[in-house]
Amino acid sequence: MGINNLWQVVGPAGVKCSLLGYTTQHAMNPQTGHCKLRIGVDANLWMAKCQHKFQRGHTQMGENPELRLLFYKLAQLHRTLCDVVLVFDGPNRPHFKRGKRVVTCPPWLTDRLKEFAEAFGFSSVDAPGEAEAQLAHMNRSGIIGAVLSDDGDTLVFGALTVLRSSSSSMKSGSQNNDSDSITVFDSRSITDHPEVRLTEGGVFLMAVLCGGDYSNGVPGCGHKTALGLAHYPLGDQLLHASRTLDEADLAQYVTSWITRACDALLSDPLDHFPTREHSVARSIRSQFPKTTILRAYAQPLVDPTINETVLTAFNSPECSSVNVERLAFLCEFRFGWSRRTPSGTVKKLESSGTLGKLENLVYEGTCIRALFTALQNQNHDGLPGQGASHESTAIIPADSGQFGAHSVLGITSDRHLALTGNSQLKQHRVQLNTTPLVNAAKAGVARLKQLGNLSTSSPSLYWTDVGNTVAVEAFGRKSGTCDTSLKNGAKQQVPQVTCSEAVVELSDSDSVGEPEVEVVAGCSSHTLGGGEIIELTDSD
Repeated sequence: MGINNLWQVVGPAGVKCSLLGYTTQHAMNPQTGHCKLRIGVDANLWMAKCQHKFQRGHTQMGENPELRLLFYKLAQLHRTLCDVVLVFDGPNRPHFKRGKRVVTCPPWLTDRLKEFAEAFGFSSVDAPGEAEAQLAHMNRSGIIGAVLSDDGDTLVFGALTVLRSSSSSMKSGSQNNDSDSITVFDSRSITDHPEVRLTEGGVFLMAVLCGGDYSNGVPGCGHKTALGLAHYPLGDQLLHASRTLDEADLAQYVTSWITRACDALLSDPLDHFPTREHSVARSIRSQFPKTTILRAYAQPLVDPTINETVLTAFNSPECSSVNVERLAFLCEFRFGWSRRTPSGTVKKLESSGTLGKLENLVYEGTCIRALFTALQNQNHDGLPGQGASHESTAIIPADSGQFGAHSVLGITSDRHLALTGNSQLKQHRVQLNTTPLVNAAKAGVARLKQLGNLSTSSPSLYWTDVGNTVAVEAFGRKSGTCDTSLKNGAKQQVPQVTCSEAVVELSDSDSVGEPEVEVVAGCSSHTLGGGEIIELTDSD
């Protein structure tokens, strides 16, 4: 994907660092007002890379392995101090890329990825055309501070800052599929670096000559020749004409431009080529890309109104506020982690399955963001030496039962964490009370159990926040009964009951034994309708 050899050309201008360190330094910088970095993600590129990893051995990878990788990537972003918007390709994306027809209907992962993104507190939007073009437009408009993408088209479309993952692939069997290492490319360093010296027009000319998604470029023109030609002002001139002239005038302009480009290749007055490029000059005269290709790069389809939508989402209270209960519900529904959890002590159960995954992947990021929220509240109060924050955050009372800065029990030690490169980040060891997070995760898993076996592919249809009131079903066995009211496997709708803290599950772990009672949470009564949710199951 992207422009052939573009990353190799601009590579010297990139700065390698840690994503965690990069976002933390931005958030703690007084000049940014102690605000989190806003990052836009090319969601379709994520989905494409995930699906390529399971072409072999897919049946041995568990439930929804592609979606699971996307969950890991979202969890990694949640661990950093950034606000995230996922941008998806729209219906008007190009129908052909690299000579192949493109399927313009959304991938099957689209809606599921949006569900998880919403649970993490991230927003998502659909671009009218290509996501890379919309992301570049949002970056240039100041809506986002950086674009997280491995596609070089983002630079061609005019993105100012691109974060490229230093890990080119995602390992199919590991939850740590992405390295925290990134390479930061910004337009100023690309222009000023002595080994690159590419303006926006120069990057545009590299795309036209070297080829990419829209064309094969000029035959015989490699990236070194294209770079030498881009050091002339020809790229800026061609980009300006492609943006301002209509189709007829642009075609006439390209004719004169080709003459000037060939003169530069043959005479080389600025000495940018080791030899005279006669063959490339002949190719440019005969096979220069059509004006439609120039306009596709210079005037990509974008929707400026999306900027206001994204800005509203960033400023909403739900932005980057993870819904642990909903996340646990989705994980259990899509991945079934707890369904494969062996029986054992409560401590063992909580360290495995869905609860264990959330503890390892989500709680840390939630803690980091809660502490940063406390810092923003202090800045909002105007403490000395702190900048004011434009974000409004509500202080959570200590007795609210929710997780917040009040959950900090103490700071026991600190150390310096080595990051990518020569930089270090001071790291503190913080003791936290994560009981509210654990209770929320348990509630999410319990809610799925209350609903039984879902027959739809969309868990959102079953997720309704109705306070403490839920409707559940009790299921009997196909042979025999677990209760006299449930015979021959018939389903019976249980009247609506009020859910308190107690969740009781009646199950039979063996094939012929009597139903057993397992108390998941402490309760004072064992009668249906007495404040608990009871599920009748018998697994054989």
